Amino acid sequence: MAEVLVKLTQIYGKEFVSTDSSLLAKELYLGVPYSDWETVRQALELSLNIQFNEKEHYVELQLNP
Repeated sequence: MAEVLVKLTQIYGKEFVSTDSSLLAKELYLGVPYSDWETVRQALELSLNIQFNEKEHYVELQLNP
């Protein structure tokens, strides 16, 4: 997941943060076009059971309860 977040940062200019190291360590193949942030966001949220919380200067990742 960490590698995907690096790629998303390069594409969208968003900084991603998470305090859950197990989430960042997940292996992930993203078979979704990177061209549309909302599509990528929804695909990741559904497939990983996570939530992206967009803040003013970064996007926080959290596991759903």
